[in-house]
Amino acid sequence: MNEYTIQEQSQANAQMQEWRICIEDFLMKELPDTIIPNKLLDIGVGSTTNVLRKKYPNVPFHILDKGPYPEVEHNIDLLHASKKIEGGLYDVVICSEVLEHVDRPWLAADQLAYLTRPGGLIYITAPSFLYWHPMMPICDDYWRFMPNCIPLLFKDKHKLVRKLRLGGSGFQPTGICYVIEVNE
Repeated sequence: MNEYTIQEQSQANAQMQEWRICIEDFLMKELPDTIIPNKLLDIGVGSTTNVLRKKYPNVPFHILDKGPYPEVEHNIDLLHASKKIEGGLYDVVICSEVLEHVDRPWLAADQLAYLTRPGGLIYITAPSFLYWHPMMPICDDYWRFMPNCIPLLFKDKHKLVRKLRLGGSGFQPTGICYVIEVNE
């Protein structure tokens, strides 16, 4: 089912590279310049983890991922985070390129807010028109997010600080970037 022609794979790789540059630019510009050690949580091991290591080279942060990675502090599915992690523990939570792999993103939104302290920020990036990319056996690829989806997931619960960026063209964005402030 995941059989692409060489041309399709080349186009998909170029699109993914462009989107990753957009995400890195978003995070490098929008994340606070300083953070308190261990008060930042990165959801999912991936390219975002490398951006964080570049932005905060001497500051430890935590990672939550259900995959079997050695650098993960919280080895759990995001949908079950509240069963194992204290709520309101993190000032900043980054959920980049994860929601499309969660079968119930509306529950993931609740978990993200649970993990973030009141007044803290959640940084979200998610694909809109990015190619299908399951990461089996760890996770599948379920969703794509249009610009109004993220505010809908957090509706009436938390404050949308800003929609910061659309990757690609406005009519067919590669993905979206948001910052959500958790209500007091």
